[in-house]
Amino acid sequence: MGSQDEIRRLMKEAKQKPRGAAPAIPAGFFDDSLADAKARNVDVQQLADKQLESDWEAFQEFAAEVEQQSAKEERQQVEDAKEREAVEQLDNMQYVDRYRVALERATSLRNRENKKKDFNKAEKRKLREDADGDNSVGNHDAAEGAGAVETAVSEFKKKHKKAKRQQHSDSEDSDDFDPCNWRSRAI
Repeated sequence: MGSQDEIRRLMKEAKQKPRGAAPAIPAGFFDDSLADAKARNVDVQQLADKQLESDWEAFQEFAAEVEQQSAKEERQQVEDAKEREAVEQLDNMQYVDRYRVALERATSLRNRENKKKDFNKAEKRKLREDADGDNSVGNHDAAEGAGAVETAVSEFKKKHKKAKRQQHSDSEDSDDFDPCNWRSRAI
């Protein structure tokens, strides 16, 4: 009798299950996703909303990533521009410094030349005053006064030539013999 009770129990269970429920169809049974969702009794609107929401989140993540990358590139460009500007400024400062040194050299050379000219003028003036002083103080003949001036001028010229030769020989002594330069061999 146990088997009849079991059969009755199974029949009762079968009656209690709703008849409208079809056996579950696996997802992807139909090629058309809309027909597949209807066959499985799934709300299509809800699936569309979920898909739209996941697409929107993926888009926002992509947009944030692109924005971060563009900000990073912009920072890199700003750093590169600052570096180029600093290098250009340094080059400009070096150029200005070289220009300043060249101007200082030129100015010092001009000052030396002016001092030499002033010194030479002063020496000539002293010689003339000495010659004029000799003429005015003593009662010498005009010929003797002219002779004194000529001798003073010739002495000055000799001193001046001697100083130039000494200066020139000093500069020649500093030049070393260059065996590769045919001009320095005195041929």
